[in-house]
Amino acid sequence: MLGVVLVFAVAVIACGGGDSGSDDPRGGDVARSERTSALSFCVDAYGDISSAPGLTSVLSDTRDAIASALVSAEANPRWERVGFADLPGPFIDTGCPLAPALAGASPDDWIDGFYNGAYPKIEGGQPPSPYVHHVYVMDSSTLDRLLVGTDARVHPQEFECGGDACREVTSAIYLTEPEARGDVEFVAEIVEQALGLRVRPE
Repeated sequence: MLGVVLVFAVAVIACGGGDSGSDDPRGGDVARSERTSALSFCVDAYGDISSAPGLTSVLSDTRDAIASALVSAEANPRWERVGFADLPGPFIDTGCPLAPALAGASPDDWIDGFYNGAYPKIEGGQPPSPYVHHVYVMDSSTLDRLLVGTDARVHPQEFECGGDACREVTSAIYLTEPEARGDVEFVAEIVEQALGLRVRPE
C-alpha cells in the first residue's frame, strides 16, 4: 500500500508571494533542498487566493486531495510498469519554490490553444526544483487568465537544457480552489496525467 508523506514545511514563492513571518502559512524555508523522488509534489496558492483568509485550510485540503489521487493512481496498471512502486515517497510539501511558469503569460503567447511563450530553463548544471510536480491552486478568473485557450491543466514548469536539446524536468498542475477541495475524481485524473499514467490533452 502506498505511503504518502505529507509535510507542512513551507516555502516562499520566488517572485515575492509572501514573507517568512509567522502569520503567512507559506513563510519559511523550502522543505527540501534537492530532488529525491519522481513522486515529489509541492502545493501552493497563486493570485488573490494566496492572501485570502483560510489559506492554511485551502492548502491542507489540496494536499489531502493530491494524497488521495496518488492512492488512486497506484491502482493504474502503468504504476508498476514505469517504476513508481520502487521509488521513495511520495512526498507532498506545502509551499513551492517557484511561481507558476505561466504567471507571466499574455493572450498573445497562446496560438490555437498552444502556449508559445518562454518557460524557465535550467542550464550550466543548475539544479531543478526539489519537486518534480508543482501544484498551484487559484481562483477561476486567475486560472482563465493563465490558461488562455486551453483546457489542459498540466503544463511544463522547468526545462533542463544542454547543447541544442531541452527536456521537461518539472511539471505544473493548475487547479481552482473548488476543484482542489471538492472534486476528487478530477484531481485524480490530472495527477495521473502529470505522472504520465494518462495522456495529457493538448
